[in-house]
Amino acid sequence: MASAESSLELSAPHDARGLRRASEWLKEHGNRHDIPAEQVDRLDLFLNEALANVIDHGGPAALASPICLHFIFAQLPGMNEATVAVVDAGVPFDPLAHSPRPAPKSLDEAIPGGLGIPMIRSLADDLLYEYQDNHNHLAFTVRWNPLATGATDAALAPGVRIQRFKRSDISQLQSGNERRHLGISWLQLFRGTDETAVIEILNECDVLVLPRGTPLLKPSEPNDAVFILLSGSLSACLDSDVNPDAAIPIGPGECIGEISAIDGKPVTALVVATTDARVLKVTPDLFLNRLLTIPGVARNLLVALTERMRRTNDSMMETQRKQLDLQHLHKELEVARELQASMLPRSPMFPERKDLEIAAVMEPASEVGGDLFDAFFVDDHHLFISIGDVSGHGIPAALFMARSIGLMRIAAMGTMKPDEVIGHINDQLCAGNETNLFVTVFCGFLNVTTGRLVYSNGGHCAPILISKDTASSIPIPKGALVGAIPGLTYSSMELTLNLEDTLVCYTDGVTEAQPASGEEFSEERLTGLLRRETGQSPDALLQAIRREVADFTGNNALDDDYTLMAIRRHPK
Repeated sequence: MASAESSLELSAPHDARGLRRASEWLKEHGNRHDIPAEQVDRLDLFLNEALANVIDHGGPAALASPICLHFIFAQLPGMNEATVAVVDAGVPFDPLAHSPRPAPKSLDEAIPGGLGIPMIRSLADDLLYEYQDNHNHLAFTVRWNPLATGATDAALAPGVRIQRFKRSDISQLQSGNERRHLGISWLQLFRGTDETAVIEILNECDVLVLPRGTPLLKPSEPNDAVFILLSGSLSACLDSDVNPDAAIPIGPGECIGEISAIDGKPVTALVVATTDARVLKVTPDLFLNRLLTIPGVARNLLVALTERMRRTNDSMMETQRKQLDLQHLHKELEVARELQASMLPRSPMFPERKDLEIAAVMEPASEVGGDLFDAFFVDDHHLFISIGDVSGHGIPAALFMARSIGLMRIAAMGTMKPDEVIGHINDQLCAGNETNLFVTVFCGFLNVTTGRLVYSNGGHCAPILISKDTASSIPIPKGALVGAIPGLTYSSMELTLNLEDTLVCYTDGVTEAQPASGEEFSEERLTGLLRRETGQSPDALLQAIRREVADFTGNNALDDDYTLMAIRRHPK
């Protein structure tokens, strides 16, 4: 058995850069060992969920200590496997003992988070956990068959041995430490038949000893033999990919290959040994000209074919149901994306006004995201503006984002002090926040007549002010993440947004965008771009930034939610 192992240490504090570094480390090993892309994607999904769980729920010890990752690749007989182990100093948490949360009856009852561990448990081929030396040790494994496509005939595949049939192959079965002596009645094809006549024919047959993962039959290839499974297990798939969800299991005593042996047409399914297996091979002459002449064998064959068709139909119906469920989920995510987009103001905002120009964009990294922006008038002269970034991605972050923006709109209508707005929503978001999500927020009230902007900040990126021919980050008050610690107070600052000045607010999905090399786009690049584009309108600025980010990363795909908002004052 060939194997390889590698380790990576993620230093504290843990953030999105650490997650990206872990993904790149994993993909590098995937390329090194020629691991199929779909298996690397499975491991990457498990790894991201595990790391997010440590960061969000591991407590202070997990956040203050390194997280160690271990990668192990092994070549087993007829099967390859890759394992990733995550070791952290967080509070003890055994995912194998975790009880999944009941599905909500409606979106209103849905609680963000809680789906990662059940997903890993259901999709990983193996999941191990232990708490040792004050550390959690979580290891997840994926396995795949390197011979599922393009392999030679099973009889010639590596590791396959051919033995002559012995009566003990069917008369003795191992069950724990018990040896049971049976006749041929446990073999599906020979129930109620003349044992002596059958054994006489089987004595002329071979037994194939198949290591786990070895293909017995492959689609589109000819076959004229009938195979009977003596021990171990096989699975049949209707395509060339060993998909456990779509596979039809074949147990000891069952036969396979009889249809192609009778009609002479190519095989229609991929049959693979899912464990080490012993398979009896009956040649066409023995099967058609001798076994089928024994009374009862033909009847048993019809019964076997009927049972196989019924199981195949059931499997196809289940596969179709899962495909319909997946399509329904995609439709629901599309509706969720449209609903989330409808919660945000449409850009450009306030097109009827001549004294103000505002453009904004939010691009989620997945179907839905956790970024937000907002702008609305609280009276005739004061405009409330805000931008935020919820921790995490996907549906949990989107639900937290929806709650955040709703609370902020209510709070902004009751006070003109941005520090009180953030303090209020911080206390509200902390209440019942079992998922430990949080949001960074920058918000303020702009007097559109005088240009006075009073603003506050809760852990968010400093906006950039474009004034005349220069651009620079504005000073911001220190403020903790919103929704993490109740009872905090926040402070505010103010500046004057002069006529033709532009304030550009953004989330870290802009400045932390990176190509495969890992270098970030950075605040410096964003500021330099804005200095070169000082005369552009807010909408043109946002388009220029998006083009620059895409050119820098080498693609339009986003690793993080991406949000920008630009506000410019004009003379009336």
